[in-house]
Amino acid sequence: MSAPKPSQPKVENVLRAMIACGIQPGIIRVGADGSFTVEAVSAPAPTVANDADDNDVSDDEPPTWDKS
Repeated sequence: MSAPKPSQPKVENVLRAMIACGIQPGIIRVGADGSFTVEAVSAPAPTVANDADDNDVSDDEPPTWDKS
């Protein structure tokens, strides 16, 4: 007797649902009992735009401590 395996339509449905939700499928793991798990590919961390001209502090005066 062969080991149980997930049906192609079940796996395909999960993959299509993930893609429809904007999730990129990654590894598909199949258990000994025929169950399966689909891991999502992790997305890179979002980046924040950094415009060097907006962050130029070279003309700023250094802070002073007023001892009054």
